[in-house]
Amino acid sequence: MKDWFKARNVWFGAFAALTDAEAGRLAKALWQYTATGEQAELSGNEKGCFAMFLFTLQQDDAESGNLSEKRRYAGSKGGLQKVANQANATFATSDVANQANANNKNKNKNIEEDKDIKENPLKGVKEKSASLDRSFDKFWVCYPRHTAKQDAKRAFLKISPDDALLETMLTAIQRQKQTDQWSDPRYIPHPATWLNGRRWEDEASAPKQFPVKTVSAQQYTQRDYDEDDLEKRLGVNDLFRKGAS
Repeated sequence: MKDWFKARNVWFGAFAALTDAEAGRLAKALWQYTATGEQAELSGNEKGCFAMFLFTLQQDDAESGNLSEKRRYAGSKGGLQKVANQANATFATSDVANQANANNKNKNKNIEEDKDIKENPLKGVKEKSASLDRSFDKFWVCYPRHTAKQDAKRAFLKISPDDALLETMLTAIQRQKQTDQWSDPRYIPHPATWLNGRRWEDEASAPKQFPVKTVSAQQYTQRDYDEDDLEKRLGVNDLFRKGAS
């Protein structure tokens, strides 16, 4: 039996891929083997790791001249190689190895995607172009001045509004349509100008005012006087008096 055993830093990857419970059982099994020579009964993912570590420990025993220990627990050289092959096959096909490989693939994929987005800033916009195209169509239909559509679309894609912001834009357009300024098409900003200037954030303007014609008391008096004069000139009163007689 040995008072100590050599642990390798390369084992860390295998331990890190295990759950805390599996890692604990693996550590206890290693200490049990080096202290008593007995192999613990393992059934989880740690079983494949233990077989791989066991081969390494037995190689250490062989290199230190402890050949009797090597023959007792691992057998001949061919047996050691068989254990190593089985350990490597078990570990390679275990869920732990598969999960580790999947995590590495996802990590590499994310790195490539981040790199690609940095080199192509518009790629993220293009990937959701279908949704943005529909949003732009809503904006274009609502906006009262259809000038320089491509410039407007570039400005719209640069903003890339979500549904909430699009609703805010459309509401602002409807409100601004009711102002005096927008009653004359010449004074309606180009859509690209409106977008680049974030004009949906403008304070609400007063709506168009339609003048109401009023009649003063003096005008009523003058109207009454004019009607009396007209009746006199037409002889309306005389006509009614003759009819009465």
